[in-house]
Amino acid sequence: MWTAMWFATALAAPVAVRLVGAEGALVWSMDQRGEERVIDGSSPKWRVHHVANADWTPRRTEHWAPDGTLTVIEYAAWGATIRRGDAVWERRQAGLWDGDTLDLRLGSEVAAGHTSFQFSGLDPASGKVYGFDTQKVGDEACGAARCVHVRVQLSGVLRYVGPTWDYWYDATGALLRFEGPAGSFTRGAP
Repeated sequence: MWTAMWFATALAAPVAVRLVGAEGALVWSMDQRGEERVIDGSSPKWRVHHVANADWTPRRTEHWAPDGTLTVIEYAAWGATIRRGDAVWERRQAGLWDGDTLDLRLGSEVAAGHTSFQFSGLDPASGKVYGFDTQKVGDEACGAARCVHVRVQLSGVLRYVGPTWDYWYDATGALLRFEGPAGSFTRGAP
């Protein structure tokens, strides 16, 4: 996996993002508190509260499913511990990304000029770890603004059967548009 990004501590990130689509809104807010980032997000299908170090290394995620089921993930250097109800399991893989907060973290990488790389992400909904490939599709116009179109796909053989996620970011790393299995979302009113 590409690891140079772990050492970049001053990556740009948007403070608040709201995208709207046919299914509802995708909303993100991030607050930098000293050496940690506190990220809150919601979509029509989940709600998340996440704490990461300033360099985006994940520390803790609380993920609520639509039925109210809470999954808590504690990240460590060796991987993560996942708790859902009475079930507890571990994923032993260093350098995991938090799958729920990918939208903001990927934006910080794009703002730093990193658009083609690999990473492993933990899906809080399933507790599974997946490998991902990220690549720049191109520079485009998003309304009056210029944006970078980045595509994220599962790696390996899952690439051929899995979903594709497309993101459009401005130069600061702010998410302007998203298309994926959850639907299509574009920048809306704050």
